[in-house]
Amino acid sequence: MPYNLVDKEGFKLFVNALNPSYRLPSRTTLSNRKIPDLFKETKMKVESILSKTIYLGCQDMSDNHTGENLADAIQLILLEYDREINVGIGAITTDNGANVLKATAIRELSIEQRRYGLPTVKFPTYSKTRWWSLLDLIEIAISQELALASFLRSYKNGIHKDKMYNEEEMIVLKTLIHVLQPIRQISDNLAGETFVTASAIIPVIKIEENKLTETATNDSEINIDQTLKKTVLQTIVDLLHVRYNNNYILKMCTVLDPRFKFDVISLETHDAETSAIKTLIKEECIEAWEYWIKTSNNTLIIDSEPRTKKQNVGLTAIFDTFNQTQSTDREISLSDGIDKEIDAYFQVPKIKSSSTWWFSNESMFPKLHIMARKYLCIQATSVPSERVFSRAGNIVTDHRASLSDEHCSQLIFLSMNKKFIDKPFS
Repeated sequence: MPYNLVDKEGFKLFVNALNPSYRLPSRTTLSNRKIPDLFKETKMKVESILSKTIYLGCQDMSDNHTGENLADAIQLILLEYDREINVGIGAITTDNGANVLKATAIRELSIEQRRYGLPTVKFPTYSKTRWWSLLDLIEIAISQELALASFLRSYKNGIHKDKMYNEEEMIVLKTLIHVLQPIRQISDNLAGETFVTASAIIPVIKIEENKLTETATNDSEINIDQTLKKTVLQTIVDLLHVRYNNNYILKMCTVLDPRFKFDVISLETHDAETSAIKTLIKEECIEAWEYWIKTSNNTLIIDSEPRTKKQNVGLTAIFDTFNQTQSTDREISLSDGIDKEIDAYFQVPKIKSSSTWWFSNESMFPKLHIMARKYLCIQATSVPSERVFSRAGNIVTDHRASLSDEHCSQLIFLSMNKKFIDKPFS
């Protein structure tokens, strides 16, 4: 019954008819003092009779009723009691719901983790659409080997003990972690949006090829299956070659990145490939420069008709003629100018970071700078576009289901570009 029942006239008349000398407590007294005092008193009694069937508590669940959240809620209820209840619980009866069963299993696993002195961590969920989720699961399974094995042997009288992995399977898992963990670090870095990424794809393939060579000569690693490691690396390298080896756009990105240049080109075809890429850079650079001249609002002005020059007389005319001859010899065509820029660029020593190099050297390489802006902005992965979908999911919710397409597009655009929005004056 609601607390405000004690304020209703009908209930007051009813209680007065039963016992005229009894004075009803007010609603405030009932909710702030009577009920809390009764709760504490009853809880103390419950702690003293835990061997019987009793009600321990109720936990509000504002989050989704997943197995992990239910396990946390059960643990919070148990922590409210001073005694170590976990030790005295022999079984838990549930309604056989999948989420409740999972919550019970999670709790039993946490007991085994504490028994072996391991961190109480939850096993991540594997999803085909979430990058590296399987690798996360394998890492946890290896680090929690003892607790997981003990749990599988004891949970539900060992009906899942056949799922325990043996020594050979453990070596396979450790080998996969050994091979894939460095690749994951590389892919996480390639998923960035604030720095150059596409130019690093070909160098990454070279790194994997070097690792493959090292594997063939290194047998000193413990608990690693060298044959499996070599097979996995070879498969990865072959797939990368099929996908990226003949991609001229990636080669252009790599060559225009002052961290790499031509270092990643194979030695067997170095001269021919270097010449071919330089020719391609020159052709595209001429096209990009002419387009830039036509479309950009720069200070360079090209006259359609030559200006008429005032004719000089006397000694001025003699020396001016001499200077014109020297100037004509020094005039460089667009093609020759680009050749000189290309040669000068490849003579500059490589650097460790390329984030601001082209902006700092724009005056030295004005034409190549346009090419760098064109290619080095290419993203290496689709992660940035996936982030847009995630952001859209946070904007278009059930509470905003009436958003029009136009407003939805505007909000997503503003959210993704909020760093460009001027902050209001405080």
